[in-house]
Amino acid sequence: MSDEQSSEAGSDAPDYGSSPVEEETSDQTEVESSEETVAETESNDENVVKESFEETRAAALDAIAREVLNGHWGNGQDRRLRLSQAGFDHREVQARVNQILAERR
Repeated sequence: MSDEQSSEAGSDAPDYGSSPVEEETSDQTEVESSEETVAETESNDENVVKESFEETRAAALDAIAREVLNGHWGNGQDRRLRLSQAGFDHREVQARVNQILAERR
């Protein structure tokens, strides 16, 4: 096959407009963009979960503090022990009790 024939044979091949290197770069950019979007979504989801957890925790703490004020958890060392056994930090509960009492004044 002469150079002229091989040149003509090559011209029959379709031109896809970009080289494989350009396509890989474009694909890589899309992947990186998708990864960034996923990371942002996961971060936002984590923030929502954290906020929801904190709201739920604050509501539970408030409810326990009100139960303490109503005498449902006992007094003194007995109350500290019972709160600890139930998974609460007695100091944190007492701090909330004190806040509630201060708000009433």
